[in-house]
Amino acid sequence: MRKTIKRIHVNRHQMARNHKVSACERAPVISVQTSQGVSRGNQVDLLDATGAIIASFMYKHDSPLKCGARVWMETKLDVVIH
Repeated sequence: MRKTIKRIHVNRHQMARNHKVSACERAPVISVQTSQGVSRGNQVDLLDATGAIIASFMYKHDSPLKCGARVWMETKLDVVIH
């Protein structure tokens, strides 16, 4: 069975806009594009075959990391850097 390709994108222009508007006006900045269309959110979880979360992309405008990052990915899996 072929799986649908999913492209995860962070919209930096929307992040910049969110920085200028009130909390109730902020739009989601992470999008997932497939052949079926685009879905948007502020957190995207990557699942394994059993449905367990193996990694998450997060946008936290009001709770950035100490370095200032507002979007990042977290996982407990081993990572290979190329």
